[in-house]
Amino acid sequence: MKWKRTAIFLGIVILAAIAVIQFRHPSDPASHLVDGKAIASDKFGHQVIDPSPPSGSDCCLDILAIGDIDGDRKPDVMVGSEKSIGALWYHYPSWTRYPIGDGDFTTDGDIADLDRDRDGDVVISSISRDAIEWWENTGNPFEKSGWVRHEIGSQFSHDLAVGDLNGDGHPDVAMFRKDEPRQLTWFEAPAEARQPWTRHEVDTPPGEGLDLGDIDGDGDLDIAGSVNWYENEDGKALEFKKHPLNIASWGQETRDIIADMNGDGKKDIVLSHAEGEGRVSWFENPTWKERAIETEVLKGAHSLEVGDFDKDGDLDVFVGEMNTGSGRIRVYLNAGNAQSWNRLTLGTQGTHNARIGDISADGDLDIVGKNYTGAKVVEMWENNAAKASKEVSLGRWTEIQVDDRRGVYSQGKYFGAIDLIRDSSIKYFGLAMGDMTGDGYGDIVSGRYFYRNPGTDMTGEWSRVTFPINVDAMLVTDVDGDDKADVIGEDLPDIYWLEAKDLQGSFWQATKIGTLPKTAHGNGQGYQLAQIIAGGKPEILLAGGEEKGEIYYFEIPNNPSAENWPRTLITNEASEEGIGVGDIDGDRDIDIAAGDVYTGGDKIAWWENPGNGRGNWLKHKIGTVEHWPDRFAIADINGDDRSDIVVSEENEGKEPNAHVYWFEQPDNPKNAGWSRHPVATQYTTNAMDVADMDRDGAADIITGEHRGTKIVAIWKNVDKGSAWIRHVISVGKESHLGARVADLNRDGNPEIVSIAWDDYPNLYLWRNDAKASPNPSD
Repeated sequence: MKWKRTAIFLGIVILAAIAVIQFRHPSDPASHLVDGKAIASDKFGHQVIDPSPPSGSDCCLDILAIGDIDGDRKPDVMVGSEKSIGALWYHYPSWTRYPIGDGDFTTDGDIADLDRDRDGDVVISSISRDAIEWWENTGNPFEKSGWVRHEIGSQFSHDLAVGDLNGDGHPDVAMFRKDEPRQLTWFEAPAEARQPWTRHEVDTPPGEGLDLGDIDGDGDLDIAGSVNWYENEDGKALEFKKHPLNIASWGQETRDIIADMNGDGKKDIVLSHAEGEGRVSWFENPTWKERAIETEVLKGAHSLEVGDFDKDGDLDVFVGEMNTGSGRIRVYLNAGNAQSWNRLTLGTQGTHNARIGDISADGDLDIVGKNYTGAKVVEMWENNAAKASKEVSLGRWTEIQVDDRRGVYSQGKYFGAIDLIRDSSIKYFGLAMGDMTGDGYGDIVSGRYFYRNPGTDMTGEWSRVTFPINVDAMLVTDVDGDDKADVIGEDLPDIYWLEAKDLQGSFWQATKIGTLPKTAHGNGQGYQLAQIIAGGKPEILLAGGEEKGEIYYFEIPNNPSAENWPRTLITNEASEEGIGVGDIDGDRDIDIAAGDVYTGGDKIAWWENPGNGRGNWLKHKIGTVEHWPDRFAIADINGDDRSDIVVSEENEGKEPNAHVYWFEQPDNPKNAGWSRHPVATQYTTNAMDVADMDRDGAADIITGEHRGTKIVAIWKNVDKGSAWIRHVISVGKESHLGARVADLNRDGNPEIVSIAWDDYPNLYLWRNDAKASPNPSD
């Protein structure tokens, strides 16, 4: 097949660097350390979450944890105190404070979904009730009445950790109590978290510091506690073998983290002195030889976390001293196999029980901390690694013609490779990508054809397999749980499941699974996969109907070859064109957006998922466009954590006056007030997709023209959707239900794929040859 290389060079990016001065510590164990700026403000920004949390005049703001509490897929922050406030949480990004419950909570806590209802519950330790507790998030965490307390077990604890210790699929809770009676214990979660938990004693060692991880590499969780680790010998956490690290120079009050520091596949142990004085080190598995990270004496390093802060593929270390110690807050960047380190100081005000997580959802690790006594400010150090990293190019593409001899859709009988054309104006609409052969490369299905990815640079021949029936293949999904590919296609009014009979997809079997009303074009142009009903396999959304625009979803049954595939009508007031899917109203289920033909062809609307599996969803009007609304996508365009709606227009194709708009979600998406913002004006745009193409954290828009100049372009999102920069990928290659993105060669950069209507024999892909570069538009 034909291929050629194109390159476009546009734009500029300015990168910042941090100067360092190297020095070495002569002490044993050896450490090679490079010291950064006194305050590394170019690497991390600083933000105050709460300048004065109500935690008593002096003592104590004990607990801090990070996790998604309200189910919006963004981490929130929880704190707890021995005095005044009990426990509360801060909602990202407003940092509005909401109560959880009363109590005198001490030292450690966690956010975890213990009841598996897709929101964050809280695990915490109460002094006066002398108990380990979990506070159930009943679905309304913004009200104190939305939290219900449950006891896990007796006796409060200094350290807590959550993980599946016995491998039964339920999150268990481990505790390390430093006060008498000392104990290292874990509580076995019942099948239903509200039922009684079973207590299992492990040891009664002195000290503090607790983490869970697979230290011996046998597939189950072991325990690190103080200067020991405990091997889960039977895999069910009923038999543990104690392994001391044998480090006499260390105290027993530590912070413990289990992590593979040198990338050798073995989990090591990182320790700091939580209460006393000493260095920070990691201990190499399996010899447990000490490797110093910081040999300078740190005092009260009660915060210790491990993660890839600079996004270079290896693990770095965060350490924070309390304000009762020396107060230094530092990140140690791994500069070479965990043998040398670049030290960054973020502050000197101290912190206690700080935690890490991608708070700003930009792909890097942020730090949240607070002090135990004194000025107990809840604060965040926002990592700038994602912002400062080089954006990938939007102008390096290789055009590959996958096929130039595609047929047209025929509603007549189909004989092998011979087309019997009843209406040559009707073409194929289906296009989907996925790894169909298990080789890690993305293959393509479109119309009645399956195209096998040749691999490597993808310029080789895409071998084509013709399905055994004339079907418009539209979706790729795992229907039956085996290792062979599955495809969903239409030959309306019939809908088929196409099942590969071999691993290479050379032979296929077609099974009719349902029906759908025909459209004016034969098959429908709206098709999506989405998790409409919580749990299980995704549902199949299809648009049909000629006089009434109907959208249905089909459920994949447990036994798809023998059972009925339930069909539910979402609406009969939409168009047969594109369907956008996403959670518009923030209730954690999938809604849809589409053209609203019932009230006029230029209207758009969204339909609210009732969340109970029923049909006839409630319609909410959004606004109007100038021409026919054709393709839809749901995405957060302006970064306000609300789902916006992107629409491209179809017109008669003669003039470049078709628009692409995005509609900004208002405070209440069910009311009027969606603001319409222009993105582009061009020839009829019957192909559109949305993705972060340059990895800058913002959603870009990909479009393809059906007629006119037939340009395929990426519209780069600038300043939260207030401006757009066009990057032309191709000119003169038609896209109809194309301009779809998928990473086909597993390099992390999405390719663009297009089929056509007028130029129907052709199927093109544009290989994304992006590289991180000082010029992000190269």
